[in-house]
Amino acid sequence: MKKYLVFLTDLALAPLQGTNPRGGRMENFDELAKAREFAESQKTDWDRVFIFDRSGDGGLERIEHYHHGRRYVDGVDA
Repeated sequence: MKKYLVFLTDLALAPLQGTNPRGGRMENFDELAKAREFAESQKTDWDRVFIFDRSGDGGLERIEHYHHGRRYVDGVDA
């Protein structure tokens, strides 16, 4: 399993994840730099873009996210 997960979603369509029209998308990465690069490239196309770190116990820890193109780290506009 890859260490980083990028989750993209359009808020109004989030309940439709995995259906057509798109509601969300998930991509997995081995490197944080690649995950951040992908998130940067997608931030204007999606309402929310999250970058998660998969912790050793199988949980997810949010590293940062974009909301309507603006970057937030630990809930603070970065």
